[in-house]
Amino acid sequence: MCEALRELMADELKDAENKGVELGIEQGIEQGIEQRDFDKISDMLRRGKKPEEIAEFCNYPLQQVLDIQSKLNNPNG
Repeated sequence: MCEALRELMADELKDAENKGVELGIEQGIEQGIEQRDFDKISDMLRRGKKPEEIAEFCNYPLQQVLDIQSKLNNPNG
């Protein structure tokens, strides 16, 4: 009986571990995309592009561009 319980728990632990790994990969991908977008938008802002131009040309939400502009103008807050 104890051996069967150990096997059952081992499967559950392995499933939980796999789910954790999958979640970590998904989060890493999301963070990478966010960083890429931040880098692209901040580069265009530094080159003098207007937020509206960036949003329209690159199909970013205007609010996302404005938020990044605010972070660049106010790095401490």
